[in-house]
Amino acid sequence: MAAVLEALASYVQNMLVEMAKEEVHMLLGASQEIKKMAIKLEDLKNFLADADRRNITDISVQTRNFITC
Repeated sequence: MAAVLEALASYVQNMLVEMAKEEVHMLLGASQEIKKMAIKLEDLKNFLADADRRNITDISVQTRNFITC
């Protein structure tokens, strides 16, 4: 009986260690993804500001449906 409990405890320990490793990896990776997203959003903001400054009048741009419901 003790051997079975020891094997079970070892299995649960390994499973918890793997789960903790995955969680840490996700948390560290999320930080980098947030930074990448911030850069992309800043680029988009600059693009939109530039388009607004140019006051685009090209008919192909005016008639293009960028957002669909």
